[in-house]
Amino acid sequence: MWKLVRKPVRYGILLLLLLAASCADELLAPAKLSPGEDSCAHCRMAVSQIEFAAQCVSAGLNPKFYDDVGCLVLDLGNLPEETSKVLYVADFETHDWLDVNVAHFVMSKNIESPMGYGIAAFADASRASQLANTGEGQLLNFSDLTARLAGTGGT
Repeated sequence: MWKLVRKPVRYGILLLLLLAASCADELLAPAKLSPGEDSCAHCRMAVSQIEFAAQCVSAGLNPKFYDDVGCLVLDLGNLPEETSKVLYVADFETHDWLDVNVAHFVMSKNIESPMGYGIAAFADASRASQLANTGEGQLLNFSDLTARLAGTGGT
């Protein structure tokens, strides 16, 4: 079939496919959070402390924001399974959005997060480790964090 299609048309089709693929990736980029205006999809409180915020971005759906990483974890069962999605958390220090799979989490009773889960996320493992050591906390990845919250009923 490709032999029947002229070269410029083939290149045009290829360009359109690449453009569509790049647009799909952009749809799963972190959404813009409006602190104080956006509310948590789990507890319905306003998301006001960016350093503890999280979000779920799904293809073709509005983003879901969370005021506490614990709220995101407890809401995992309510997220759409049939669409591609990316979960993001805010870096505790820089407020940059991080994919949960690369973030380093600290859980400590000394971290005063909005809903009391005591979770902070970091891009830098050494900064997370430093907070865990000074704040009597535990250093966790996202899988460990979800298992921990599931095992405690979220408290």
